[in-house]
Amino acid sequence: MNYQMFEEDVSYYKCTGNRGIRFCADKYPDGMLPEWEFTPSSVESGICKSCRGAMNDVRKNLYTHSGLKAKQYYKLDKEIRDTIYDFVWKDLYLDGGPLKPSIRIPRVVQLAMSILGIYSEKEFYSRPEKEIKYAINIAKDMMEKGENEISAKQNDDKRGSVYIISNPAWEGAIKIGKAFNVFTRLKTYQTYCPRKDYKLECHEFFEDRHMAENNFKLVLNKFHLEGEWFNIETNDAISKLKNLRKNFDDLRKTQ
Repeated sequence: MNYQMFEEDVSYYKCTGNRGIRFCADKYPDGMLPEWEFTPSSVESGICKSCRGAMNDVRKNLYTHSGLKAKQYYKLDKEIRDTIYDFVWKDLYLDGGPLKPSIRIPRVVQLAMSILGIYSEKEFYSRPEKEIKYAINIAKDMMEKGENEISAKQNDDKRGSVYIISNPAWEGAIKIGKAFNVFTRLKTYQTYCPRKDYKLECHEFFEDRHMAENNFKLVLNKFHLEGEWFNIETNDAISKLKNLRKNFDDLRKTQ
């Protein structure tokens, strides 16, 4: 049946749009739409076909942005999913305009990746949910304050990573350190190395990277060589750093 031929018998329903945007606003300014603009299930949710289509476009891009399959994406914590959805939504749409193709990573995710010292989105989303959620919350907080990596360090933000690196020129030894962004730090090392063969073996994120590094040095004290170099098997050092991360919250309460 063509409902538009019998407008006196047509039911109207309110469309609430999505994330504050209604793609039906030009055609129906008051937000009341005839029933043919809805599917039976979307009447209950209050989202018309046009706005539902926009939501589906965002969902398709969510997986592209995250580098995950749908099942993997929906295993993430809901708060993490909502944050990513919001930023992808804003990235793809502007004031209810048409879909704008985008391959950019949402800024909040870029910053969260930087905080954890990760370049790969796939690696970022494979980290523990608690760590992803924490990094995204830090990134959101920094963005609200208008901060970036540089300004955060200038403001003495204590958060960051403790890392382990190695170089084949010093077999059997590892170097430890701390940084807001471990990959930026690694690039600095490579700059002064002709062979650019420093290798990042492991890094863990801490609320206070200064305290964490000091404690890690104490743990490795008997293996100390010189400066930040230690004579210890790489796997043993990695195990000790992961154990420090695991117990760090309790350790902070006692110091």
